[in-house]
Amino acid sequence: MADTAGVSPGGTIDVILYEAALEAGFATVQEDGGQAMFTRIRCRANVTVPGTYILTHPYGVETFVVDAIVAGPEINFTEDVPGLVAGAFDGALTSRVGPFLTRADGTFATDPATGNRYIGIFGAPVAVTGSPNGTNFVQITGPGTDTFRSDTLALSGKLIGMDVAPSSKVDLGGIIMLNPTLPKTVTVTNTTGNPITFGPLALAGADALDFAISQPAAPAADCSNATLTAAAPGNSCSFNVAFTPAAAAKGIRTATIALAPTTVQPPAPAPALEDPPPVTVNLSGTALVTVTTTAGANGTITPVVAAGLPAGTAPAGTAVNFTVTPTNSKFKAREVLEGTTPVPGPTFTINTGAVDHTVTASFMPSGNLTGSGTPGVADAVKALRIAVGLVTPTDEDKLAMDVAPLGADGRPAGDQVQDLRDVLLILRRVIGVVNW
Repeated sequence: MADTAGVSPGGTIDVILYEAALEAGFATVQEDGGQAMFTRIRCRANVTVPGTYILTHPYGVETFVVDAIVAGPEINFTEDVPGLVAGAFDGALTSRVGPFLTRADGTFATDPATGNRYIGIFGAPVAVTGSPNGTNFVQITGPGTDTFRSDTLALSGKLIGMDVAPSSKVDLGGIIMLNPTLPKTVTVTNTTGNPITFGPLALAGADALDFAISQPAAPAADCSNATLTAAAPGNSCSFNVAFTPAAAAKGIRTATIALAPTTVQPPAPAPALEDPPPVTVNLSGTALVTVTTTAGANGTITPVVAAGLPAGTAPAGTAVNFTVTPTNSKFKAREVLEGTTPVPGPTFTINTGAVDHTVTASFMPSGNLTGSGTPGVADAVKALRIAVGLVTPTDEDKLAMDVAPLGADGRPAGDQVQDLRDVLLILRRVIGVVNW
């Protein structure tokens, strides 16, 4: 079952209950043969404004016209399929409810006392997945701007079939291309109530060659070609998965493993048993390249990369933005190189492709002693006063003033001496004779 409730931000829509569930009961009285099974979609809500309301939920869209505000819920919708019909156990298979919703993170809840596993904890809403329409939420819009929306639902229901732990989604993290990750172990437990048999496990998907399956550490049983008993011991098996990304300009890599065992059939004349529904284990990993940044004195280089990645790395085949920043306005970037190729500053972008990258930056005096941003007459005057001994310079003043001589590239090279040559060069920069 999946359910939610709540009130819209404006208070005009009060959802008492939304539920989508597989339920059971008795058609009339509690007697053998009177059992019934059905699916239910139910929504009950109070509204404060007449008009048309649209309910969007994981299994469809409903429209309700509220003509007047009355006592009790103005929206009172229930769809039971096939309803309370004694012995009609397969009628629910024709309803809209399916597949069942599960946690979006692929995990399950475990009862610490019994070890039983559940799709969720009653009363504890979580983000969900599984809607056949891609609408993993409940939303009601009305005639005004006020909207009720819940992106989390409380789930309840015991797992049957196969339980995959810790999750059917296995993220192997980021690793530099051509290097293997540490393996992660996936454990499968038989909860079907009957013995089941696996064939060989195989990888599929666009990036299957970047992943590998291996045997688990002893004493765990290997799932490949394993037969699991209906109850412990012997009802679980494991396998390891690892990720070694090939050199390609693609960051996120994915693959799948289909768990599709068959049920061990009882001897005749017992009726044949159905096979359990297959489970897909979704694997992912991120191929990384190294991004090394080296900034000279008086400045920094800052790459913008996704959070959670190892320092000095970025996903392959992605754009990385860089910002080159002098310590203050008394310095300028002299040269910024990506490898040996000059790149523009102070911000620029490189595509990581499938290779490692090295970005370097050096900084030079700006001639801007006053901190105005661009050398001007005031900077030339201050430099002159320093050169003739009328002003005692700070260390930053010395660095900013030390522009002479110019290097072969026409930019300040400096000589660790602050004198009239620096004054004249700053003045020439002010009147446009030179530029840097």
